[in-house]
Amino acid sequence: MQIATPAPRKPPLSLEVSPKAAGPERGRKASDSEERYPALFGRLRDLRAVTQNLRGFAADLDKRTKAIEDPVSRRREVQAGIEEGTPVLIHDHQQIARRLEEIRENIEKDDGAYSAYGDVIARLEGSWEEALTNWPLGRDLEEYIAQSAQRLPKLVASLDAMIYDCGLVTLPSRIRDHLALIPIGGSLGLRDGYEDELPEPADQRRFLHYLSLYPGFVEGLVDVENGCIFRADRRLWRRALSLVLTVAFALLGFPVIWIAIAIGKASSVSGTDWPFTTARKEELIFAYLFLLLGAVAHIVVNMLKQDRAEKASTRGLSDWLLRIHVKETSFWASAASLALGPLAMAFLFKTVGWKSAFFFGYSYDSFLDLFLQRFQGSVTSVAELMKKG
Repeated sequence: MQIATPAPRKPPLSLEVSPKAAGPERGRKASDSEERYPALFGRLRDLRAVTQNLRGFAADLDKRTKAIEDPVSRRREVQAGIEEGTPVLIHDHQQIARRLEEIRENIEKDDGAYSAYGDVIARLEGSWEEALTNWPLGRDLEEYIAQSAQRLPKLVASLDAMIYDCGLVTLPSRIRDHLALIPIGGSLGLRDGYEDELPEPADQRRFLHYLSLYPGFVEGLVDVENGCIFRADRRLWRRALSLVLTVAFALLGFPVIWIAIAIGKASSVSGTDWPFTTARKEELIFAYLFLLLGAVAHIVVNMLKQDRAEKASTRGLSDWLLRIHVKETSFWASAASLALGPLAMAFLFKTVGWKSAFFFGYSYDSFLDLFLQRFQGSVTSVAELMKKG
């Protein structure tokens, strides 16, 4: 028993090129790629939608039949599903074949488009030909039913590959448009925002990893583990400003020392308990300098740990500076809190050596919590004495 199928298409080009080979070239044209190739992008999105519809049919049939243990019932379910879905299969077959033909004609008319996306189009054609080898139409139905447990998953995998390659081309431009609408450091979740275009979690992670290797695709920091992209400003001076302001906030501790010593000279606080004295000025300045070095060491170690946890080495200093830029608000707050370091060291220690100051900065959060707890306890004690008095 056979079911008719439309005439087969011509064989695809035999071309196996990794998308990464053309990635940097596309990255340099990221800002205008969609404007230059709207017909190509539109047809790829259309192709992706039709492929998703077909993939949903194949995956649903595979899921239903796998849940049936009785062989006779399973065969009956597969046959019924194919016969009921024949109109969909024929229609989607024709639509996909037509779109691929249009896409091939489109890129062959434009050398720029061919150079940028020719490898992806060749893989789309190859995946479609592979899907047709596991196609339920145009072959002996009884034979296909008997092999459906092997053929349907392969059909789904081929269609998944097509959906991924379509998204590989069309998603970056859409992500760039959406990133422009959110503030610096705001996150754009791929799983929630683009599930309709890239539904499989494994493909989403693979796509994010791809973007992380080619930062020119989008203006942002790609977080593969959490499935999101943090928006960054494309202007280099604005990125540099994040670091400059972080350093400026961190240096506030030096004027804090001078102000505290000036206050200590006032008669109202010149008692023996005030830790900021002229004699300790040089000690506290050098201590704060090593505290800053310890804080920087802590940041570097954390970034190295993050790189190792993600099983990927950093692309260098520029990658770390980008992290500071997209997390600038958090870095500014942390840097400003370092200004409390001289107060904490002066009140907690009688004398502060460079080693103590360095490790104080390295474990600053813990020591700051200790200082704030002591300060809160002192305030509470004074308040109770005032109530009794």
